[in-house]
Amino acid sequence: MDEEGDAVVIFAVDLSERKRAESELAHASRVATMGELSASIAHEVNQPIAATLMNAGTAVRWLARQPPNLQEVKQSLDRIINDSKRAGDIVRRIRDFAKKVPVRTEELEINDAILETMSLARAAISEHGVLVRMQLSEGLQPFWVTESNCSR
Repeated sequence: MDEEGDAVVIFAVDLSERKRAESELAHASRVATMGELSASIAHEVNQPIAATLMNAGTAVRWLARQPPNLQEVKQSLDRIINDSKRAGDIVRRIRDFAKKVPVRTEELEINDAILETMSLARAAISEHGVLVRMQLSEGLQPFWVTESNCSR
């Protein structure tokens, strides 16, 4: 009873089990998010690494020919350099993202993007005997992309 004679009812509820369950759920959510992020990063970094390995194998085959085709070897080595730079760029963008660096916007030439894509696929195309014919349009306007949408 309180000072005025009214009855007072007090409830005591133990919330420790609920708090523990909420904490475990939050942790499970963070672990799942990290798993998805890790898989995405692994996929993104694996692409230029796989291209580097493929181009290295191609260079070795061109060197093994009699006589060696040094021009083709040089092209393979150039692609290896570009793929290695691309892998480094991916890692840099991931670091920048973690640091909350402002998103960069850059101009992209569609023909350059097509040629870069074809250079990444060149070794596989050659190994499988695929014939590719390209006809790129001249004078196309470049467009702006944010780096988060750009794979370069």
